[in-house]
Amino acid sequence: MDLQATTNSVVLDQIIKRIEVDKKLIKVSIDAERLQQLLMGSETELAALVPVEPFLDINIAGQFLRSGKEVRLVIGDTEDASPNIDKRLVREIVQARHWFEDLKAGRAKGFADLARKSRCSAAHVSRRISLAFMAPDIVEKIMFGSQPLELTPERLKKACPLPVSWDEQRALLLG
Repeated sequence: MDLQATTNSVVLDQIIKRIEVDKKLIKVSIDAERLQQLLMGSETELAALVPVEPFLDINIAGQFLRSGKEVRLVIGDTEDASPNIDKRLVREIVQARHWFEDLKAGRAKGFADLARKSRCSAAHVSRRISLAFMAPDIVEKIMFGSQPLELTPERLKKACPLPVSWDEQRALLLG
Protein backbone atom coordinates (compact mmCIF):
# COMPACT_ATOMS: atom_id res chain seq x y z
CA MET A 1 0.00 0.00 0.00
CA ASP A 2 1.24 3.49 -0.89
CA LEU A 3 1.78 5.40 2.39
CA GLN A 4 1.76 8.80 0.64
CA ALA A 5 -1.63 8.10 -1.01
CA THR A 6 -3.06 6.91 2.31
CA THR A 7 -1.78 10.03 4.10
CA ASN A 8 -3.25 12.27 1.39
CA SER A 9 -6.60 10.50 1.65
CA VAL A 10 -6.71 11.00 5.42
CA VAL A 11 -5.92 14.72 5.05
CA LEU A 12 -8.54 15.16 2.32
CA ASP A 13 -11.12 13.33 4.44
CA GLN A 14 -10.44 15.80 7.25
CA ILE A 15 -10.77 19.00 5.22
CA ILE A 16 -13.33 18.26 2.47
CA LYS A 17 -16.84 18.46 3.86
CA ARG A 18 -18.96 18.29 0.72
CA ILE A 19 -18.68 18.04 -3.06
CA GLU A 20 -21.64 19.05 -5.22
CA VAL A 21 -21.78 18.48 -8.96
CA ASP A 22 -24.24 20.61 -10.90
CA LYS A 23 -24.75 20.76 -14.67
CA LYS A 24 -21.73 22.99 -15.31
CA LEU A 25 -20.22 23.54 -11.85
CA ILE A 26 -18.40 21.48 -9.25
CA LYS A 27 -18.52 23.01 -5.76
CA VAL A 28 -16.05 21.80 -3.12
CA SER A 29 -16.69 22.89 0.50
CA ILE A 30 -13.60 22.83 2.67
CA ASP A 31 -13.43 23.08 6.45
CA ALA A 32 -11.19 26.17 6.54
CA GLU A 33 -10.54 25.98 10.28
CA ARG A 34 -9.33 22.39 10.01
CA LEU A 35 -7.17 23.28 6.99
CA GLN A 36 -5.60 26.14 8.95
CA GLN A 37 -4.89 23.78 11.87
CA LEU A 38 -3.23 21.27 9.56
CA LEU A 39 -1.12 23.92 7.83
CA MET A 40 -0.17 26.13 10.75
CA GLY A 41 -0.75 24.02 13.82
CA SER A 42 -3.60 24.61 16.25
CA GLU A 43 -1.55 26.49 18.88
CA THR A 44 0.50 28.94 16.82
CA GLU A 45 0.23 32.67 17.42
CA LEU A 46 -0.39 33.20 13.69
CA ALA A 47 -3.37 30.86 13.77
CA ALA A 48 -4.92 32.98 16.51
CA LEU A 49 -4.26 36.24 14.62
CA VAL A 50 -5.73 35.20 11.26
CA PRO A 51 -9.53 34.94 11.40
CA VAL A 52 -10.91 32.16 9.25
CA GLU A 53 -14.39 31.62 7.87
CA PRO A 54 -15.70 28.21 8.94
CA PHE A 55 -16.03 26.95 5.37
CA LEU A 56 -14.32 27.80 2.12
CA ASP A 57 -16.22 27.09 -1.09
CA ILE A 58 -14.24 26.46 -4.25
CA ASN A 59 -16.22 26.59 -7.50
CA ILE A 60 -14.78 24.80 -10.52
CA ALA A 61 -16.25 24.83 -14.03
CA GLY A 62 -16.80 21.21 -14.97
CA GLN A 63 -19.36 18.58 -15.80
CA PHE A 64 -19.99 14.91 -16.39
CA LEU A 65 -20.32 14.01 -20.06
CA ARG A 66 -21.98 10.77 -21.07
CA SER A 67 -21.48 9.01 -24.37
CA GLY A 68 -22.92 5.53 -24.52
CA LYS A 69 -21.71 3.61 -21.47
CA GLU A 70 -18.80 5.96 -20.89
CA VAL A 71 -18.99 8.87 -18.44
CA ARG A 72 -16.15 11.38 -18.19
CA LEU A 73 -15.58 14.18 -15.71
CA VAL A 74 -14.46 17.20 -17.71
CA ILE A 75 -12.88 19.98 -15.67
CA GLY A 76 -12.94 23.51 -17.06
CA ASP A 77 -15.12 25.24 -19.60
CA THR A 78 -15.97 22.69 -22.29
CA GLU A 79 -16.48 25.49 -24.82
CA ASP A 80 -12.83 26.53 -24.55
CA ALA A 81 -11.39 23.05 -24.05
CA SER A 82 -7.76 22.66 -25.04
CA PRO A 83 -6.94 20.11 -27.75
CA ASN A 84 -7.33 16.55 -26.58
CA ILE A 85 -6.06 14.08 -29.16
CA ASP A 86 -7.75 10.75 -28.52
CA LYS A 87 -5.23 8.15 -29.67
CA ARG A 88 -7.93 5.49 -29.90
CA LEU A 89 -9.96 7.56 -32.38
CA VAL A 90 -6.84 8.24 -34.44
CA ARG A 91 -5.90 4.55 -34.37
CA GLU A 92 -9.35 3.54 -35.69
CA ILE A 93 -9.06 5.91 -38.66
CA VAL A 94 -5.48 4.89 -39.44
CA GLN A 95 -6.40 1.19 -39.27
CA ALA A 96 -9.34 1.67 -41.66
CA ARG A 97 -7.15 3.56 -44.13
CA HIS A 98 -4.50 0.82 -43.99
CA TRP A 99 -7.15 -1.80 -44.68
CA PHE A 100 -8.48 0.16 -47.65
CA GLU A 101 -4.94 0.68 -49.03
CA ASP A 102 -4.23 -3.06 -48.65
CA LEU A 103 -7.40 -3.87 -50.61
CA LYS A 104 -6.68 -1.26 -53.29
CA ALA A 105 -3.06 -2.39 -53.73
CA GLY A 106 -4.02 -6.08 -53.85
CA ARG A 107 -2.15 -6.95 -50.65
CA ALA A 108 -5.41 -8.38 -49.30
CA LYS A 109 -8.05 -10.35 -51.19
CA GLY A 110 -11.02 -9.30 -49.05
CA PHE A 111 -12.35 -8.60 -45.58
CA ALA A 112 -11.61 -12.14 -44.38
CA ASP A 113 -7.98 -11.76 -45.43
CA LEU A 114 -7.71 -8.36 -43.68
CA ALA A 115 -9.35 -9.81 -40.57
CA ARG A 116 -6.92 -12.74 -40.46
CA LYS A 117 -3.92 -10.38 -40.78
CA SER A 118 -5.33 -8.02 -38.14
CA ARG A 119 -6.45 -10.81 -35.79
CA CYS A 120 -10.06 -9.70 -35.68
CA SER A 121 -13.33 -10.77 -37.30
CA ALA A 122 -14.35 -10.06 -40.88
CA ALA A 123 -17.52 -8.44 -39.52
CA HIS A 124 -15.35 -6.00 -37.53
CA VAL A 125 -13.39 -5.09 -40.66
CA SER A 126 -16.55 -4.64 -42.75
CA ARG A 127 -18.08 -2.28 -40.18
CA ARG A 128 -14.94 -0.23 -39.51
CA ILE A 129 -13.52 0.12 -43.01
CA SER A 130 -16.05 2.88 -43.66
CA LEU A 131 -13.87 5.07 -41.41
CA ALA A 132 -11.45 5.27 -44.35
CA PHE A 133 -14.10 7.43 -46.06
CA MET A 134 -14.81 9.79 -43.18
CA ALA A 135 -15.40 13.45 -44.05
CA PRO A 136 -12.03 15.24 -44.18
CA ASP A 137 -13.12 17.95 -41.74
CA ILE A 138 -14.09 15.34 -39.15
CA VAL A 139 -10.75 13.57 -39.60
CA GLU A 140 -8.97 16.90 -39.18
CA LYS A 141 -10.84 17.63 -35.94
CA ILE A 142 -9.89 14.21 -34.57
CA MET A 143 -6.23 14.53 -35.64
CA PHE A 144 -5.90 17.95 -34.00
CA GLY A 145 -7.92 16.98 -30.91
CA SER A 146 -10.67 19.52 -31.52
CA GLN A 147 -13.50 17.00 -31.93
CA PRO A 148 -16.48 17.37 -29.59
CA LEU A 149 -15.90 15.76 -26.18
CA GLU A 150 -18.90 13.54 -26.87
CA LEU A 151 -17.13 11.93 -29.85
CA THR A 152 -15.59 8.96 -28.09
CA PRO A 153 -14.36 5.64 -29.48
CA GLU A 154 -17.56 4.07 -28.14
CA ARG A 155 -19.72 6.55 -30.06
CA LEU A 156 -17.63 6.05 -33.21
CA LYS A 157 -18.01 2.28 -32.88
CA LYS A 158 -21.81 2.60 -32.68
CA ALA A 159 -21.84 4.86 -35.76
CA CYS A 160 -20.12 2.23 -37.96
CA PRO A 161 -20.59 1.58 -40.72
CA LEU A 162 -20.63 5.30 -41.41
CA PRO A 163 -23.11 6.76 -43.89
CA VAL A 164 -21.62 7.59 -47.29
CA SER A 165 -22.82 11.20 -47.14
CA TRP A 166 -20.39 13.51 -45.37
CA ASP A 167 -23.31 15.69 -44.23
CA GLU A 168 -24.89 12.65 -42.57
CA GLN A 169 -21.55 11.77 -40.98
CA ARG A 170 -21.29 15.30 -39.55
CA ALA A 171 -24.81 15.08 -38.15
CA LEU A 172 -24.08 11.68 -36.64
CA LEU A 173 -20.64 12.39 -35.18
CA LEU A 174 -20.49 16.14 -34.59
CA GLY A 175 -24.14 17.05 -34.07
